[in-house]
Amino acid sequence: MSTEPKPVLHAFPSHGASQLRMVCFPNAAGGIAQFHRWASRLPGVAVHAVELPGHGGKLGTPPLRDMNSVLAAVTPEIAELGPEPIVLWGHSMGATVAHAVARNLGEKYEITPHALLLAGRDAPWSSDFLPLFHTMNDADLWHSMVGFGGTPPEIADHADLLDLFLPVLRADLTVVEAYRTSAEPRLHCPVHVFTGRGDALVSSHGLAAWAEGTTEETRVHEFPGGHFFVHEDDGAPVLRVVRDLLLFPETAQ
Repeated sequence: MSTEPKPVLHAFPSHGASQLRMVCFPNAAGGIAQFHRWASRLPGVAVHAVELPGHGGKLGTPPLRDMNSVLAAVTPEIAELGPEPIVLWGHSMGATVAHAVARNLGEKYEITPHALLLAGRDAPWSSDFLPLFHTMNDADLWHSMVGFGGTPPEIADHADLLDLFLPVLRADLTVVEAYRTSAEPRLHCPVHVFTGRGDALVSSHGLAAWAEGTTEETRVHEFPGGHFFVHEDDGAPVLRVVRDLLLFPETAQ
């Protein structure tokens, strides 16, 4: 039996010849199925999603608990993608990981992403404080996540599902909450920051701080909704902006 780790990148079927490759990083304990519709709504973009150990089809394998391990698992696979320009998307935990991957691609492979799209997360060097969710007990952690709308409440009715879900959630939160970095070295690609106007987990200062980490343009795009605004209206408002930024940058708002 092979002991080789399973690939972390999942490629969705493309719709038309691809001009760009987009690699998507989900929120903590989030699945990659949410990105299936992205592939169908972004013709000309080859969509890939990152499924780390412990998630989805890798459920039951030990989840990763530090950023260095995540980078070691993810960055080499992204570096081996085709010659098309690479765009990185990340939501919440995924935003912090996407930024770290972008920096790692430059340092180890001399690859500069075409653009970095970050949603629902303050810059990791921002001074704004967030509760350290990964240090909470199980009950408090669960209730906190349900309160922000990121977990189906019905999971709590099934102890076996909750027992599977919480360790993965806690490991993911440990990755981003224990991660320490600064705005240097700066990236050399545009950064687009997406936020819900009612998101209690971010601040205007923390979102603006992303601009300190790149030499290129940074823009903030606001949407109705809270922390999981990316799923509002089946994701259509966010996807319209993403499509325009990637395929029609001259007219994108």
